[in-house]
Amino acid sequence: MTLNGGELLSNELSLQQHDIAMLSNRYQIAATSDNTRRAYQSDIRHFENWGGQLPATTESILRYLHAFAETLNPRTLSRHITALKQWHRYQNFPDPTQMPIISKTLTGISRVHGKPKNKAAPLLPEHLIKITEYLSTQNTPASIRDNALLQMGFLGAFRRSELVAICVDHINWQADGIEILIPKSKTDQQSTGQYCAIPNGNEKLCAVRSLKEWLDKAKINDG
Repeated sequence: MTLNGGELLSNELSLQQHDIAMLSNRYQIAATSDNTRRAYQSDIRHFENWGGQLPATTESILRYLHAFAETLNPRTLSRHITALKQWHRYQNFPDPTQMPIISKTLTGISRVHGKPKNKAAPLLPEHLIKITEYLSTQNTPASIRDNALLQMGFLGAFRRSELVAICVDHINWQADGIEILIPKSKTDQQSTGQYCAIPNGNEKLCAVRSLKEWLDKAKINDG
């Protein structure tokens, strides 16, 4: 069977539209972090497991809020509503969460059932010194590694995700310390790259010295 010019053009346009849709989907996925995406998926499952149906209605979301007002943290409930909002937006359904009654109900739940965040006590330099002194007495590959990671995380103020993503190639050794490239972080979602300088320390605390000791002992030259 031979295709005429009109059919060929139609097929070509369909392929182009498919490619555009695929690219658009790829960039939409990249716009949201993996952790946020997983959290939203979990929130949607929670709503469905309760008995909610998608697309949802404002009334069903109100019943959902009332059902968990006393058992879920208000901040968690608020995130669940955000997940539902995002689901409806990206599925091109009317957003049932945009009605004022939803935000007012969330505000009321927060005022009645909200609790202040329990902040963990901060780790102070004197605490870190005691930990590193203990690790130094162990003198094992694991303790040398832990000492380096603890000091790097503390003195560089790195998030856990930033710390574990550091590669040897990202470290610029200098006479007065090190400069580390952070390719991507929570505050740099566009991946433009940020640099963190850590100066040489003293006898008690020195992230530069502890990092070099770990890399030398473990014979890590790349990665």
